[in-house]
Amino acid sequence: MTRRFFAALSGFLAALCVTLLLLSVLLEGCGTGAALMTQMFLRHAPAEETGLPEEAYPDMAAMITGYLSGDVDTFQYTLMGADGTAHPLFHDYEQQHMADCRALFVLERQVMLLSLCGLVALTAALLLLRRGRAAARGFATGAGLVLLAVAALGVWGCVDFTGLFLLFHRLSFDNGLWMLNPATDLLIRLMPQSFFIHYAAVIGVLWGAGLLLSLGIALWLGWRKSVHQGERP
Repeated sequence: MTRRFFAALSGFLAALCVTLLLLSVLLEGCGTGAALMTQMFLRHAPAEETGLPEEAYPDMAAMITGYLSGDVDTFQYTLMGADGTAHPLFHDYEQQHMADCRALFVLERQVMLLSLCGLVALTAALLLLRRGRAAARGFATGAGLVLLAVAALGVWGCVDFTGLFLLFHRLSFDNGLWMLNPATDLLIRLMPQSFFIHYAAVIGVLWGAGLLLSLGIALWLGWRKSVHQGERP
């Protein structure tokens, strides 16, 4: 009984670790992928709205993703005028907001490392407990709850993405620097709401698919171990 309880609890916690690991990996990959960001700019931020030539988009995306990954030290992009004068494109408050965003990516990498370590430790514990069915039930419970939460967020996003977007920013930032003006601020013209909707859809679909796959693997492993090892109910 005690082993089954701890196996179920470990399975539940493992599901949470898998959830956080998948999400952090997706955020890292999408947020620091220059090629993906370039395509997002081309699709959601046409040159006639940003005032930036499309040929500059790859370099702009490389600067932004490099800054978020920590490979670029300063968030700024400069265009040379016809008179040879350099024109920086981002205001101080846009730079400060992106510094806040980079801090979130630092936190995301810490979550990635902690969730990976937790998953390794829990996997070792489950191997010692040898209660595959109980572990699978615990994992299924954890993964199922997370999938329900993801589905709820998806429905909310489809019905009122603006409300979800505003809540995320109010929870993530302790200042109003994210409230930019498209008339004066390039950052919001490069990343309008449709830009974030597309990113959220990509991450949400991949996250949900990854959770479903991990749930299927866990259930199969639990069944296989119970059959081949003659596990007691």
